[in-house]
Amino acid sequence: MISPSVFQSSILALLLRAAAAGFVWSTAALAAPGQAGLEFFENKVRPLLAEHCYECHSGEKTKGGLALDSREGWQKGGDSGPVVVPG
Repeated sequence: MISPSVFQSSILALLLRAAAAGFVWSTAALAAPGQAGLEFFENKVRPLLAEHCYECHSGEKTKGGLALDSREGWQKGGDSGPVVVPG
């Protein structure tokens, strides 16, 4: 049986990979503002973040220094480094 902390870490890693893939795609689309990129982020990525990440990674005090509720937070990353690397 997988321990809860390992399971949570695995789920978080999977969610971050999926969100990052969508974020990178939507960031490219948002660089030249397009409705498709914005809709993709709002419909596919933001709901994942809201359901699985915002509780610990948004607001004034963020776990591991990682804020996922703003573009600046994604770009800056957390205490252990960047979350998304464009390109």
